[in-house]
Amino acid sequence: MTLNTDGAFKASLGTAIAGGLVRDGAGGWLKGFAYHLDICSVLCAELWGILNGIDMAWWVDYRKNHRGS
Repeated sequence: MTLNTDGAFKASLGTAIAGGLVRDGAGGWLKGFAYHLDICSVLCAELWGILNGIDMAWWVDYRKNHRGS
């Protein structure tokens, strides 16, 4: 399983976004997300992307189905 995330900040609007996706071992798409974060730094957007990505990976049963491997 692979988690890819990204965060971005648009200075002219003062807003940030975060997004990401989870892929299986063969590279197939499992689930994705995108969030509008309002006023936030680029570091904050990157961290929100990581946090939401890890949470999403757990929701697709990665933790449960890969225990001990």
